[in-house]
Amino acid sequence: MEPILRKLCTHLHPRKAHAMKTFFQKAILALMLVWGMIVIPHSVALAQDSNPETIYRAAYDAFNNRDMESGMALIADDIVGVLLPPPPGVEPVQMGKESFQQLLEDVIATNMTWELSDFQINGNSASYNVSLKADDILADYDVYPLEFEGYVVVQDGLIVNEVWNMTAQSRADIARAQRQLQNKAIVMRAYEEVLNQGNFDVLEQDIAPNAVDHSFPDLQGIDAFKGPMMGLREAFPDLQASVDMIITEGDLVTALVTFTGTHQGEFLGVPPSGQQITWSHVDINRIENGQVVEAWHIGTPAAILEAMGYQLTPPAE
Repeated sequence: MEPILRKLCTHLHPRKAHAMKTFFQKAILALMLVWGMIVIPHSVALAQDSNPETIYRAAYDAFNNRDMESGMALIADDIVGVLLPPPPGVEPVQMGKESFQQLLEDVIATNMTWELSDFQINGNSASYNVSLKADDILADYDVYPLEFEGYVVVQDGLIVNEVWNMTAQSRADIARAQRQLQNKAIVMRAYEEVLNQGNFDVLEQDIAPNAVDHSFPDLQGIDAFKGPMMGLREAFPDLQASVDMIITEGDLVTALVTFTGTHQGEFLGVPPSGQQITWSHVDINRIENGQVVEAWHIGTPAAILEAMGYQLTPPAE
C-alpha cells in the first residue's frame, strides 16, 4: 500500500503530497474498521450489548435450538442460578458455569423448551415470565405449561445471575398431579402385589383404619379388604388381574379390571370346578392422605357367577 501512495503523490507539492497521503491512510483505516465490524462474530457483538433482555433471549433461543455452545458463550464463569422448587435430585442453587451447563444439558435431554415474555428492564437486570413446555420428566402429570417468575442480571454482556421461582398456580397443579399419581399407584399395588402375588402386607400401609368397602358393610378398615381378597385368591390361587383402564379424578380412582383364574376352591358357596374363568368389573376407590378410605365394586360377584356358567335372573315379583 505504501508504494502506491508514494506513486500517487510523486508529482504533487511536498505539503500537498503529505496531506494526500494522510487522507488515504485514514480512509483505508476506516474501511478496515468497518469491515472488522461486519465480520465480528454475533456472540461478541452481543457481549457489547448492555440490554439484559437481548442477552437473555439470545441465550435461551440458542438453548431451545439445542445450540449449547452459542448459549453458554453468554453465560459468565461465576454464574449463580437458582431454581425453586428444584426438580427431584437437583440442587436448588447452581454455582458456576460448569454446574449450570450440566443442569441445562440434563433438562434439554428431556425435550424441554422455554418461552420468555413480559420483560421489565431495570438497568442491567430484568424480571420476566417463563413458560416451560412439555418434557419427558413430567409427561404423566399433564400440567404443562409450567409458569415461572424470572429474574436475571447481566454484566459485560454475560449472564451472572438467574432466578426462577415457580408460580403458586403451577406449584398447586404439580401437587395435584403428584397426588393423583400416588393415588393411582396405591390402587395398582392392590392388583399387582396383593391380588396377583398374594402380598397382603401391602394393605397395612394402603388401607385407612376407618376404611369402608361398601360391598362388605359389616367390616371396617383392613378387614373389609383383606378378608375378601384372601377369599378370592383361595378360590382362584393362580388369579391374575389386568387393568384395562384407570382414571384418576380428584380423590377418586376408577379402574376397569379383567380377572382370570382357575376355580380351585369354594367361592360364594360354589364348590371348586377346576374351570378357568375370566370376568371383568369396575372398582372405585376414594383415597385420602395416601390411604384408601372407601371402595365400591360394580359387577361383582354377579360377573364371577356368570363366568362360572350360572344364569342370574331377577327375583319374581
